[in-house]
Amino acid sequence: MKPVNKKGQEVLNYLAEMAEMSDGHVKIDNTDGCFMPVCIEHIGENLLSIAHYYEQNSDLMADPEIVFYLRSDGLYYPVSYKQDNLGIYRESVYFTDGKPTSYHKKEQADEAVFAGIWMRNIRNQQSLKV
Repeated sequence: MKPVNKKGQEVLNYLAEMAEMSDGHVKIDNTDGCFMPVCIEHIGENLLSIAHYYEQNSDLMADPEIVFYLRSDGLYYPVSYKQDNLGIYRESVYFTDGKPTSYHKKEQADEAVFAGIWMRNIRNQQSLKV
């Protein structure tokens, strides 16, 4: 599997730590409404959800949400991607008993590249000191 790039890893480590210090979930909004807040949540053993949400017809819409798996090598690997307004939900990594057992190589690699860019944008938009 392909991990998120080095700079993206730094942002993910920072966000995971922020969530851990806040009972497993945190919303960061340092932009005074200029950009969507980023929501971080530990959702299972070694699984971290990062998402932007907006409300549409009283429903929360992910724009997007990526779930990351923290592997024993200390690196984050994207395992699913969700974009509600486009009806997209993709699992690129499949798990058995909490461990990855198979994956779609190209799709997972594409998610890793996108996640690296997205983490850079989150760092810049939210003025994170990473």
